Amino acid sequence: MGNELRSVKIPLWYWVLVILSILPVFLVPMYLSGIEAEEYELKKLFIWFYVPYVAVASILTLLCYKYDRKIMSWILLVIMIMTHVSMYALMFCDI
Repeated sequence: MGNELRSVKIPLWYWVLVILSILPVFLVPMYLSGIEAEEYELKKLFIWFYVPYVAVASILTLLCYKYDRKIMSWILLVIMIMTHVSMYALMFCDI
């Protein structure tokens, strides 16, 4: 009836955008090497939650786009990019 999900094909440019937004996860070894000893545990905890978060968010943004929830997929993508920026700031800026 009215509860059917409409599936659309995900365009190639959106796949490329999602893959590019996943790439900062590969900086995790650099993040781990830059942690000071006294703040090691808390930052390490943030880093280990960061990796699965990016994996789940990227899958969800693709699923949202596929099932015609484009606004939600863009919101997830922007939040994921803001998370990358905040992780970089947490690791390398003196806040």
